[in-house]
Amino acid sequence: MTAAGVPPLARLLSLFNSTLSTSHELVRSLSLVSQPSPSLSRTITRNLSTLAVGLTAHRDELRRLEAEARRGKVGLEEVRIKEDELAEIDGAWSRVCAMLESDERSRGLLDGVKQSHPALFRPPEANAAAELDEDEERTGVYPDVKPYRDEPPSGPEEAEAFSTADVMASQRAQMDGQDTQLDALSASIGRQHHLSLQMNEELGTQSGLLDDFDRDVEGTTAMLGRASRRMDKLTKNMKEHASTWTIFVLIVILVFLIAVFK
Repeated sequence: MTAAGVPPLARLLSLFNSTLSTSHELVRSLSLVSQPSPSLSRTITRNLSTLAVGLTAHRDELRRLEAEARRGKVGLEEVRIKEDELAEIDGAWSRVCAMLESDERSRGLLDGVKQSHPALFRPPEANAAAELDEDEERTGVYPDVKPYRDEPPSGPEEAEAFSTADVMASQRAQMDGQDTQLDALSASIGRQHHLSLQMNEELGTQSGLLDDFDRDVEGTTAMLGRASRRMDKLTKNMKEHASTWTIFVLIVILVFLIAVFK
């Protein structure tokens, strides 16, 4: 479920693909003409602004989930899912930027986004340092909030901060999440079983109808065979006695004419 203000992943990736295709078309047109197309430039600029806002929202959402995980309110699996989604979005953003950076005339389309979202163009090391500073600042303002760690503490001070209660709360949250997923899986399997039974019953009904249809077809075929044999017999009889019937008809006509002209 997408948090408020965070655009859905599928919609954002669809916009990334559309922008990448438009950027490719723009760069290809620049190889033929000296000035970029105004309509393409406006479309790319508008899309870049929307994508930058969406990418920033997903990064903020990841930081929020990390903070919730530290408090044991969400499981680490949800954090990892968001990290995978963010990696996919970052990859799409890098491809769009690389396409526009390939030509110096299209490079200027990134200037507005660079000014409004400079964090998106900093190297990963600089972003990591900035996030570390934010963690330290949050720790100073909220002493009970500790920076998120994927690995267990290595020193006595960190061990004290990373208490047993935190570990148990995190594990409990993970188990609750797994129980929820198992319940959903069990319900889905139950629905599939019920659907399979309905399909089996429907197939049985259709099989009975097909058997009845086969019997009707066989009966009709037999009737047609008998009628065909009768027609063949009648045709054969007419061929064999054609001369006899012709003489009989001529005699009848002759008798009629004699009676009329007598």
